Amino acid sequence: MNRLVLGLMFACVAACLAAAVGYAEDSSSSLKVGDRIELQLTGRPATDFIRLVGRPLPIKTFGDAKQTGLALNSRVISIDDDNVTAEYYHNPASKNEEPMILTITLVRPLKDVQYQATTPSSGRVGLREKQNNSKQPHFPALPFLRHDSYDGLKVRAWTVTHEIPK
Repeated sequence: MNRLVLGLMFACVAACLAAAVGYAEDSSSSLKVGDRIELQLTGRPATDFIRLVGRPLPIKTFGDAKQTGLALNSRVISIDDDNVTAEYYHNPASKNEEPMILTITLVRPLKDVQYQATTPSSGRVGLREKQNNSKQPHFPALPFLRHDSYDGLKVRAWTVTHEIPK
């Protein structure tokens, strides 16, 4: 009887662990509307966008490809027919300029979304882990799309025609 109970307990624990591992793997690759996604623009779209903004933007080197470009923190606005649509909003106007909004909309196949692991950038976040001689905490993978052409990409400049006073 004890072997049966012990075997049953082992099977329950193994099933729970397998479900937890499966959930962790699925959660990093499942993308939903409203999720944050990084648009990594390289090539001509990146240089054209910098020119449109009218002032320097921070340039970033991307991963193993050693490409440079813009890393834009955007949002997923729709997922349909195995395509993901991400959009980035930018307000480049200064105090003396006419108010406007720039948007970048990118439609790509869902299979093109890549993931990169993130670690905390602040030394304070990992202090407890360093004191316990354990590994740095690992955060969920950050989804990104790298894009270097105008295929599936739209850059729009919107001007404000009317502003309601405060």
